[in-house]
Amino acid sequence: MGSIGGPELLLILVLAFLLFGPRRLPEIGRSLGRMMAEFRRATMEFRTGVEREIEFEKFRETKTTLEEAGREVRAGLRNLSEPAPPPPVVRIRDSAPALAWFALGALLSGLAFLAAAVMR
Repeated sequence: MGSIGGPELLLILVLAFLLFGPRRLPEIGRSLGRMMAEFRRATMEFRTGVEREIEFEKFRETKTTLEEAGREVRAGLRNLSEPAPPPPVVRIRDSAPALAWFALGALLSGLAFLAAAVMR
């Protein structure tokens, strides 16, 4: 079905003229015009309301994200305000073998460096 063309519109006007008469036809036209304007207004209000709700939902999501970020920052700041735990106590007796291996490695690398310098 297509749109109403010229001949169809003319037929509708003639039928309306015959059914309602010349006195009531302007009244009916005004009523139809008011009804169409009210329908357009209601449609625009509905569309605006839906768009406003969509934007409001975006703001709610952004607010939730910012609140979560704020909670994480506050938790991090609380952790910073707490005193740091003391460093672990290292006993010489426990670390003596590791210290011996470190000293042996340093001695060997020093000897290797001297040997390379002498060979030149």
